[in-house]
Amino acid sequence: MSKILILNFGTSHDFIDSINLIAAQKAEYPRSQIEVMTFKKFEGLTPIINHVHKFHFVDEKMINQILENPLYSDAFAINQFTQDLEGCLGESWDKVINYANDNFSSYLISALESHELIGSRIDSNGIVRSSNQWSIYQNFVASQLNRQVLSKAFVRNHIAEIPLHSCYETIKIHPDYSMVAGQNFNRIRQMNGSATSIVIGLNLNNGHDGYQIDIDVYSDIIETLSDAQDFAVVLLLSGENYQRQMANELNKRFDNKLISINIDTIALPSVLSNIDTIVSSSNDQLAIANLMEVRTIELRDAEAKTKTPLSSFNGNYIIYQNEKSHMASDITLALNEEFGTQLPIDFLNTTNPTYKVVKDDYGVFQTQIRGDINIQEELRYHIERSFFLQLFGYPKNASLFEHIKENTEPEVLVSFVSHLRSELTSTVKILLATLRSLKGVKTSKSNLNSFIGYLDNLILTGKENTLVSSCIRLFEGKIENINTNDIDSNIKAIEDNLFELKANLQILTNIMSDLTDNEKQTQERVIQTE
Repeated sequence: MSKILILNFGTSHDFIDSINLIAAQKAEYPRSQIEVMTFKKFEGLTPIINHVHKFHFVDEKMINQILENPLYSDAFAINQFTQDLEGCLGESWDKVINYANDNFSSYLISALESHELIGSRIDSNGIVRSSNQWSIYQNFVASQLNRQVLSKAFVRNHIAEIPLHSCYETIKIHPDYSMVAGQNFNRIRQMNGSATSIVIGLNLNNGHDGYQIDIDVYSDIIETLSDAQDFAVVLLLSGENYQRQMANELNKRFDNKLISINIDTIALPSVLSNIDTIVSSSNDQLAIANLMEVRTIELRDAEAKTKTPLSSFNGNYIIYQNEKSHMASDITLALNEEFGTQLPIDFLNTTNPTYKVVKDDYGVFQTQIRGDINIQEELRYHIERSFFLQLFGYPKNASLFEHIKENTEPEVLVSFVSHLRSELTSTVKILLATLRSLKGVKTSKSNLNSFIGYLDNLILTGKENTLVSSCIRLFEGKIENINTNDIDSNIKAIEDNLFELKANLQILTNIMSDLTDNEKQTQERVIQTE
């Protein structure tokens, strides 16, 4: 029996996200004993998680209270912290996984006795070490992206060398709650006149990003669905005052005919399993629904700092709000597409970008189906995703390039490729100068400072927000991960990575050719459209 410890000191979403990895580990290693160490504030989520032998908690709130209390010495906080860690520090592990990639886990993992350390760790010299190229990608590329081209769960499962699947038994559903929920939802459907009514859950919880769905948006949706015989609406609450106030106001608008369900964490999976679609901001309830493969419509603020949604299940929708008055129509359109209905839509055109999660042979991705579109940004998203998957050993996605060529205006492709070519040209010049400088180092170590200058200039090109820069940041991460004490060995490792970078940039050059066939042919296509 192998003992596996998963460290997860990130957000509640990180904690929920890790449930898939836990189930995958158990499926791959049925006789393994899986334990999890996390913050005590997430203890309320543990009853719904399968396959965990034991949870270990660090009481962050208690430690902070001790530190902030002038009556107590900091030694009391240290004692509390030490007690919290005892259950893990005194054990020998076969595998320890840093899941959330947070600073605390990265320090702690180095102090644990384990045959295998997976993910990032900070060594005794304060240097970040990564266990594989996926971990490097997470630290140096994904961390700088405003919109993730590869989902966090996808990357983290690859770091652990466990495939990401949706067929695992992830969430624990209590049989008693399940029976009661099934009976109640049968009544709700019957109240609507049909046992086959489509139940839409409107989640009143605010999002992790602070986004709150406007009450008028939900009111418009309820009004549309109330007039349709095929749908039934329920309001989902979790006990907060602002949710009760919103539910009360909505009931006033609809003659107290709305059904509200106040759900605790243990009952949540039973309720979600009886809902056909949940409309929600980005929060824990949505994350759990996504993990259970319940259809979701995720609502977000278009001005949010990050454009990475929680929804990652095939068929889910994400709507980014620019214009509040269009949101109800966007939600209605998603429901029509999902269920083949013809609910009335007030606004056929919208400024709110709407995406659908789609699955291909490589995994899931988002494709825009409605709203204002930044075509250059969308091209970069899909091409960067394909590029990195190819770098990491996946087959070339030739069908994607054919699809882009067939469905993108030629002048748009020319513009995209021209910018990419310009970035590549300037970067390759610096790369070749760096390689020439490296030859001088082999002749004499006195040329080392000159080489370091060229190398620094190359790494600086990774500070931009471009596709080529993402490639450079992956190279930077591999340079940072070199772990040798000998100068000659270091130089050899850097040389190997420089030539690998050259090969990676060649893949980008090949992608340009795949997108445009050749420059002359592309120009001819542009002329023909003019």
